[in-house]
Amino acid sequence: MRNSVDGVDGFLPIISTNGQVIFWSNDMSVSVYGVEEDYFDVSDIAIEYGTSISQNNIESLDKVTIVWQTIVSELFAGENPVWQKIQMGTNVFEVVWVIEENSNYDSFIFVPLSTASVRITWQKYYSQITAIVTDAEMVDAKEAEIDASLQILLEVEDPNSLPYSITNRAELLENFSSIT
Repeated sequence: MRNSVDGVDGFLPIISTNGQVIFWSNDMSVSVYGVEEDYFDVSDIAIEYGTSISQNNIESLDKVTIVWQTIVSELFAGENPVWQKIQMGTNVFEVVWVIEENSNYDSFIFVPLSTASVRITWQKYYSQITAIVTDAEMVDAKEAEIDASLQILLEVEDPNSLPYSITNRAELLENFSSIT
């Protein structure tokens, strides 16, 4: 995809699942996102304290995680969790980064994309891919190019029966504005 569609500022592949995390006697349900190292820069997510996921973490299938401030409050009773260990299933993850509070992702944790694939979900496919197009005038054209590229890449025989869906956030915002 990165090589077949020009004019897209970035692609963010994600593997997502839900899980239960445990820290000592505290536990909570979370959404888990497996992401690449540039996810946070492209998504403009700010660091509170700690370090980000690196390419080395991705290549090594490291069990490291990034948490939101809400998880710090609930799971760690507000204490700094960086370098602390949490358990998810049979895996033990080290917290390496805390993200500034953001209500959109209150109960999300992030792990390296490869770790999510191999150690958590055993998925060989992405749950979603976000394409970043900063030129608003080009969104519809890039959506069409991405759709055509996916059909070729996935060898789609019937365009009326696609194995994926495309959601255009600009259209969602427009629809939401007209409803409001």
